[in-house]
Amino acid sequence: MKARKALPLMLMGALTLLLFAFFGLRLLHNPSAETKTQSAGHSVFTKKVTETNPLSKKLTTIHKAKDQMNAAYYKHPVVNVGSEAAIVNYPDTFTQLINRSELSVEGVVGKLTARPYQQMAFTMADITVRKVLHGDQKFVGQTIPVLFSGGNISKKMLYSGIAMKDALQNKQDQETVNSQEIVTVQYTAERLPRVGDAVALVLARAPEGANGITEPVWGTSFGAKGIFFRTAAGDYERTPATVPTGNGQESRSKRSTASADNDEQADDEKMNAGMTELVQHAFAQ
Repeated sequence: MKARKALPLMLMGALTLLLFAFFGLRLLHNPSAETKTQSAGHSVFTKKVTETNPLSKKLTTIHKAKDQMNAAYYKHPVVNVGSEAAIVNYPDTFTQLINRSELSVEGVVGKLTARPYQQMAFTMADITVRKVLHGDQKFVGQTIPVLFSGGNISKKMLYSGIAMKDALQNKQDQETVNSQEIVTVQYTAERLPRVGDAVALVLARAPEGANGITEPVWGTSFGAKGIFFRTAAGDYERTPATVPTGNGQESRSKRSTASADNDEQADDEKMNAGMTELVQHAFAQ
């Protein structure tokens, strides 16, 4: 489970923020190839009929709208914010990672909704489930809401944690911390979902009322370590942590030695391989 605490934000230089989390594509295969048939002795070409099941319809709708929806959601200035997290009871093996989840799925990102909470940015993503990798198979074909770190938030809300902001001497700083301008927050090693992305997610239900959200919602187990995006090669991979630079690009896990760095990379590679194999097996059935 991933626990995060808020750190003070600094206007000058890099921002540093510790997130709260509940627990711490490419995409659409839509066969429409032409097939050759024979009719009354003549060679004719007809379109292969696309599946009309509800899941196929959902995926087609996402595919058609993804560019417009992404442009609408990601039209704001981007603010990069460093983040740091402590992960408790993290599993040693991929099997343990999956088995400790309430639900693990492969699906496609649909509608995105900003759900900021206090001074933190979150994005609610509708995930259309193509495969259930662990848990109740009833979720296949359903659309479930999943909360991701980062997304759209007003500057006033983002900077609300700054102590004594009313006492800021610089007029520009005062205007910034009180601005209603919307920005897109990108937390370190927390890739933002885009409509049309294919993702494999290790999930747990969020506690009722978490982050001020009253409706049922899912959160990723072990934070970013439970999120695997599909690559162009068809693999499913986590977003790797960045090496600390002291310039706002702090890694999400404390790593003080080269050994720890290598361990984290090795763990990512192990978990990526496990998730890729699991998803490929699910689609092969």
